[in-house]
Amino acid sequence: ANPGDRVVLLFPPGIDFMVNLLGCFYAGVIAVPTYPPLNPRHITKMRLLVADAKPTLLCSPRALQDKFLNPAPGQNTDDARFLHELAKASLHDEAHNHGFEWRTYEEVDPTHTMNTQDLSITQNTIAFLQYTS
Repeated sequence: ANPGDRVVLLFPPGIDFMVNLLGCFYAGVIAVPTYPPLNPRHITKMRLLVADAKPTLLCSPRALQDKFLNPAPGQNTDDARFLHELAKASLHDEAHNHGFEWRTYEEVDPTHTMNTQDLSITQNTIAFLQYTS
């Protein structure tokens, strides 16, 4: 992701969310935090969020991605297909029809450094987009 791009942070509350949120700030990308979808209502909200935010990247824990690659028996087929397509995007290094990639934070190289001198952060720079119910 490049500075100014939108990145969906799909995390439950906790330290991993905070680390990734701060990483977004540091990288100059616009964080779009949301909870993992746990029921059909949340999945509908997730669909709308992805359509509206137009992220270039979705970041989550690997365990969550693995869960969506293997949906639970009896899960609504449309919901399962949507989540499965989101998760598959990361495996094929492409974004299918969603326009973004799904990466897990475990894939990030902790020794990677970036040139932050090129970031032009001002009082008008957007740090995150917060969607509410």
